[in-house]
Amino acid sequence: GSSLDADCDYVIQGPRLSARWWQLALADDDAKQPSAVTFTSPRLIGGADGSMRIIISRTPKAGNWISPGDLSGFVLVLKLRPGSGLNNAASVVMLPRIKREACS
Repeated sequence: GSSLDADCDYVIQGPRLSARWWQLALADDDAKQPSAVTFTSPRLIGGADGSMRIIISRTPKAGNWISPGDLSGFVLVLKLRPGSGLNNAASVVMLPRIKREACS
């Protein structure tokens, strides 16, 4: 429930999203200014077990990495395009967890 601070590192992990296509974007705290900082499903390097792990950090990281750029605080915006796992309005999406790792 805490605000996301761009001076901290975060790990987003969980099962791979079942949508055909998705986009994870960072936006300013009010989510009024969309950011060019995005990560899309075609770029995802998934785990052998079907999991996903994305790191948000100012410092480059190996694997799936997003830099918050010049944002100070941010919110995450997830857009999903239905696919084989999201066929109707009753479909349930298991969202990944967001864990704060370290702050500078």
